[in-house]
Amino acid sequence: MDAIPSSPAQIYRNMLILEESLRSQYLALRARRYKYTLFSASLLMWTAYFYYGVFIQYSVYTSVHLFHKLGLTVGIVTLGLFYLSGLYSKTMVYPRRFLPNTNKGLRQFNLKLVSTRTSSTAKPLPYYHHYYYHYKPPGGEIVKLVMIPKAFSPEFREGWEIYRQEYWEQENERRAARSAGRILCHCAAERPTGERTGDKQVAEKS
Repeated sequence: MDAIPSSPAQIYRNMLILEESLRSQYLALRARRYKYTLFSASLLMWTAYFYYGVFIQYSVYTSVHLFHKLGLTVGIVTLGLFYLSGLYSKTMVYPRRFLPNTNKGLRQFNLKLVSTRTSSTAKPLPYYHHYYYHYKPPGGEIVKLVMIPKAFSPEFREGWEIYRQEYWEQENERRAARSAGRILCHCAAERPTGERTGDKQVAEKS
């Protein structure tokens, strides 16, 4: 029966695949938004600095004043292109609208994608650039698929939550085991040759 597409197990499995695909898109868009947030903030500071140098703290040196004017022009033109080209909408606006836009499409399947506020995702880190590009959250976090109550029975919704929780518990254990194995192999490879030879000689004597 599990091979039948309409069986609960098959439905739950398809939902897990869909959820993971949407999670990957969400993380990619969020990383892009923070990347361009840093870019736009730097560009605004650039423009403000040269605006100050041109109109507020006027330099008596012609070359310096011309340099400030050139920097201000570059900043204004770049800001204009960033907004007028649609890059701002793609990188800043659309990622924030991902959940509402996705839920419009999921509504016909009586599903909803929601953000999960867990301790590991809400905890601020001092280097958010490193966080958003290198931090890999445990599987099943960040966002999750939920069923709209009026469309499914309580037993079916409870079955989905149990299926999902059991799957991610097992998957996170497998990922942790693989990660630990890679760390042990890396540490063994970095040990000095003489140290490994000494271990081998001790083993032979014993």
